[in-house]
Amino acid sequence: MVRMCIMCEGASRDEALFDLHAAVTRHGWGLQAVEGHDPPDLDWVYSVGLAGGFGHPELVVMSGQVQQDARLLNELGEMVRSGRRFEVGDAVPLSGGLVGIGAVHPVHIANGLVAVWQEYYEALGPPVPALRALQVVLPDGGACHHHQVSVPLLADPTADLVGRPRAGPNRAERRARARRGRS
Repeated sequence: MVRMCIMCEGASRDEALFDLHAAVTRHGWGLQAVEGHDPPDLDWVYSVGLAGGFGHPELVVMSGQVQQDARLLNELGEMVRSGRRFEVGDAVPLSGGLVGIGAVHPVHIANGLVAVWQEYYEALGPPVPALRALQVVLPDGGACHHHQVSVPLLADPTADLVGRPRAGPNRAERRARARRGRS
């Protein structure tokens, strides 16, 4: 199951985190989707729970096709549950074809790539698992036509998560500003 922004549909922050916790408890992980605004902004999906439940890096995929990305992450999550560990450079055969596993530079995590992961584990309290993430890289032709040439490789600390230069605060800065406004 992939979660879009249920807070955008009127749920509170706590309700969203409880919903995620239910998925992690039931399946061992949950999936969080992040919607771009308009092409070439990217949509991405990432796992929450692989680090805490399996000691495995979380997985991130960006293709602009959220439901396809969710299926891929769930298939990979099942492999992790069965004991498989993924490392940078792996090529993994899945039902939809071969995917690669790439690094995610820490700067992307600091800039909010997996912001809900951080909120989730902060809400649970200690011990917080170490956060590492790996990018699931689709073969050429695996992204939708809007994102085919703009999918960044997250090992690059300068890769932009939207297909154009940033203007204004990044996602983490916007969320921090919103939290300060609620205080």
